[in-house]
Amino acid sequence: MMDYSMNGRVQGTWGNRNPERAPQGVYRCAGEDAWLALSCSSDAEFSALCRAIDRPDLPADPRFAQRDARWANRDALDTEMAPWLEAHDADDIVRIQDIYQRV
Repeated sequence: MMDYSMNGRVQGTWGNRNPERAPQGVYRCAGEDAWLALSCSSDAEFSALCRAIDRPDLPADPRFAQRDARWANRDALDTEMAPWLEAHDADDIVRIQDIYQRV
């Protein structure tokens, strides 16, 4: 509403995504109808996530090195993360991510 009031722009819908966060979405995990809501708001959070999912290479990829690049390449990022997420239980992912967030 504020963007329309101030700038006359009508915002579309983003679904499970936010233009200031990437990755962000609801991702399939191992198990029947198992899903995990995931969101990274900073480069540090993204790096921690990448360590947790055994993909420490992703932050070095220019497509994913910074938040704006991750947003621009969000579909490719989701594709890179999907195999690991789909192979792991959502509860285990939360525990693993919690460990890496503290490091």
